[in-house]
Amino acid sequence: MNRATGWIGGTVLGAGLMFLLDPRTGRRRRALLRDRLRHATRIGARRLRSLERLAGHELRGAVARAAQAAHPVPDDVLTERIRSQIGHAVSHPRALHIEVRDGRVTLSGEVRCSEVRPLLDRVSHVAGVIGVENELEACTEESRAPGAIEARSFQPLA
Repeated sequence: MNRATGWIGGTVLGAGLMFLLDPRTGRRRRALLRDRLRHATRIGARRLRSLERLAGHELRGAVARAAQAAHPVPDDVLTERIRSQIGHAVSHPRALHIEVRDGRVTLSGEVRCSEVRPLLDRVSHVAGVIGVENELEACTEESRAPGAIEARSFQPLA
């Protein structure tokens, strides 16, 4: 350590001690410093506990995903999982046909153009789905919309 560094370090140490040991306001400054250090310690400990909980949850999730990947989902269970999700993405879910074989899903039927992407996203994120094959017929005309009821003329009974 050279002389200049030692001199600067000694000056800073002396100024710090003078700041904290001042007879008039030193007690207040020491109390403020103590309170700030306690607060920082509490906040740090709280954040550390939060990170610890998060890491534990992430680990449990990874273990659950690994266990789920080891046991394939039966096709009938997967079909019902998909049926429960497509109603959130499609206005006429009964117009769709779902076929599942070994985790691979084939979707067919009529669906509106604006609903194709949300439907495929929903189905591909269902637990147990390996792949999705799109055989959907997308229609843009409102009259050809799936589930649209054709207007019929009824004759009143005499």
